[in-house]
Amino acid sequence: MADEKSCGVIVFTYVNGVRKYVIIRGTGNYKAYYGFPGGHVEPGETEVETALREVKEETGLDVTLIEGFRTVDEHFLAREGRPNDRKTNVYFLAEYLDQELIAQESEVSEIVLLDYDEAMECIKYEESRRELTEAEEYLNAREATGKHLASVAKAMAQVPFHGFTGGEKSNLEPIIQPFPKWTVSEADGLWCAAFVYYCCLKAGFEIPIRPDECKICHLAGCIAWEELAMGDPRITYHRGGEEFVPEPGDIVLYDRVFENREHDHIGIVVETREHSILAAEGNVDNRSGIMERPIDEHIRAFIRIPDGYKYRK
Repeated sequence: MADEKSCGVIVFTYVNGVRKYVIIRGTGNYKAYYGFPGGHVEPGETEVETALREVKEETGLDVTLIEGFRTVDEHFLAREGRPNDRKTNVYFLAEYLDQELIAQESEVSEIVLLDYDEAMECIKYEESRRELTEAEEYLNAREATGKHLASVAKAMAQVPFHGFTGGEKSNLEPIIQPFPKWTVSEADGLWCAAFVYYCCLKAGFEIPIRPDECKICHLAGCIAWEELAMGDPRITYHRGGEEFVPEPGDIVLYDRVFENREHDHIGIVVETREHSILAAEGNVDNRSGIMERPIDEHIRAFIRIPDGYKYRK
């Protein structure tokens, strides 16, 4: 009996607020089969080294693995005509942003981006279906909470992201990527709500760029967040001045912070203090950062998205 070991990565991204998995189709005898990037462990390689190498070779992606996820399956190779040989597959989990998918011609005939249900329909191997389900459940459990959103927003604000300012080239590409008709130049100085949307996606909330409730604009506009909150009964909307105690992960909508108009700014609460909040914000002097804001008349409303929220029409 011979043993083999392969390692790979279940890779995902977000397209218009929907989580999509990178699914590859093989070549030759495996052209009818869909699965995840991965391959045999080379002598001297660790599992992680193999997984990252295989993803790069088969899809062109450079990824960073998400800590805490590792799934394993073992099976005999009866379907390859080797019923006495055993194979172990190890898969990790990673997200990618703003990279081009490039198929390795010798190994991959097609790369597709599929949501969970679509992927489950085309993947035939029971082991791969189980691994995808584990990944989906892990992401759903790990992410999409107010606490996680606050953590993500704090980290993203401290990158920092910025537009064309101080002679620097804009690094806003990941933030505007979900909005396909928007360019970096067009977003310059106008991206506070897009930053909030980007953080929500990173935290695992599944929200399209323009839900049906948003009549005026998509979620790169502050007012659209108010429309969504007031139109979806699962989301709570608390006007400034109410006896409401904000929590980390709440979205804060402002009036007249920078301009004398309503809905002129937005952020995400990361800490609550006695008379103020700390908020992760984009587009403060065209940069992201952590700002302390007094709880006063400039706070128009707090918006609370429930844990595990997935938009539905």
